[in-house]
Amino acid sequence: MEILNVGLVGFGVSGEFFHAPFLKTLPGWNIKTIISSQREKILKCYPGVAVTEYLEEVMQDPKIDVIIITTPNNTHFSTAKKALLANKHVVVEKPFVISSNEGSELNELANKQHKILTVYHNRRWDSGFLTLKKLLAQKTLGNLTQVEIHFDRFRPEVNPAKWRETMGRGNGILYDLGSHLVDQALNLFGSPKNYFADVGIQRPGGEAPDYFHIIFQYDPLRVILHASSVVPRPLAHFVVHGDGGSFVKWSLDPQEAQLRAGMLPNHPDFGKDETLAELTLPGQSAEAYPLERGDYAEFYRQLYRAIVDRRFEPPVLAKEALEVIEWIEKLS
Repeated sequence: MEILNVGLVGFGVSGEFFHAPFLKTLPGWNIKTIISSQREKILKCYPGVAVTEYLEEVMQDPKIDVIIITTPNNTHFSTAKKALLANKHVVVEKPFVISSNEGSELNELANKQHKILTVYHNRRWDSGFLTLKKLLAQKTLGNLTQVEIHFDRFRPEVNPAKWRETMGRGNGILYDLGSHLVDQALNLFGSPKNYFADVGIQRPGGEAPDYFHIIFQYDPLRVILHASSVVPRPLAHFVVHGDGGSFVKWSLDPQEAQLRAGMLPNHPDFGKDETLAELTLPGQSAEAYPLERGDYAEFYRQLYRAIVDRRFEPPVLAKEALEVIEWIEKLS
């Protein structure tokens, strides 16, 4: 089996929990180098990995096939450009970039270099999202009239130590959580005919947006995307209504919590979601509905296949990630 060597740029929450565990456990992948100042922490978990603080060491290493970028949003464009010019395949953590001009330039460069450029929109493999896609494919809910996707948290105090909550291009909840929800809406329904967006700051001392309420209009369907940082009692994550029934999923996918707790993706319980979901058919009472198993590992399975056999497409097309950024610009 061909082995793909990886240079992982950054070892914050994203690098540590959303990327490294999959690269560690999936066949065909090898973390060769991690760019971070956290040498001791990394070597405890990955004793055979090289650790450096110098980006150029990774870019100039001919044995590295794939660069994975998990650093702050304002570094995505410059780092991805350097990686493509160094003739590497590139994975960028969401959001892809800050501006659509940057995204277009990277797409053109990737095509010119004949390299794969993809973006880690992992929430396409959430349990609730996979279950909803199944229900839509089976037409269980009939003709849809309303879809709500909520990503609410209770973080009433601004944390200035977190760069996402400070003033800066590409910071704030619309780029952070909004990129997930916009991607899910576009993936399911395509571009809306019209839209409404309310984006703001609700917490005292806030510098970056911490709230949004977006309505995508598809006529007659309305898709509502909502996130807030001051919600002590979060509403349902998915609420979907159609003339054939309603689907409600109350809580978020468990994979992030499992990864943060130290569970590896090869654990037999990883991705299992046993939380409450309900299906209600017309004239009937709500009944518990089994959820599809969440599977973030599928991103890297598909990416591996696309790199070793270019007849296959990567899990997220760069043009799809660019469309997300174009919409975030409109909604901002």
